[in-house]
Amino acid sequence: MNASVCSLEFDTDTLYPRGRLDFDSVVGIEARGSAWLRAQAPPQCRVDLSGLEYANSAAIALLVSWRRVAISCQRQLAVVNIPKHLGAIIELVGLEDVLN
Repeated sequence: MNASVCSLEFDTDTLYPRGRLDFDSVVGIEARGSAWLRAQAPPQCRVDLSGLEYANSAAIALLVSWRRVAISCQRQLAVVNIPKHLGAIIELVGLEDVLN
């Protein structure tokens, strides 16, 4: 059995999901990131995906969720260092304008 392990780190303006982001790990990561966006994030913040070892479509749902939270809190959220395979999925479903 392969355990899904994903952690979330953050600094003053950036969220850093690390490890495996999939359907098993996304719920806890979403809640922690949303709390950070509501309480601590500056007006312009970002998500840096460079630390992901694996991500599936759950990662896209996560990014859309965080984007909604950011908008509701009047914050701008940029997504940077998108893994190539995740970028292809984002393009396929037509979300490149929403997540950039």
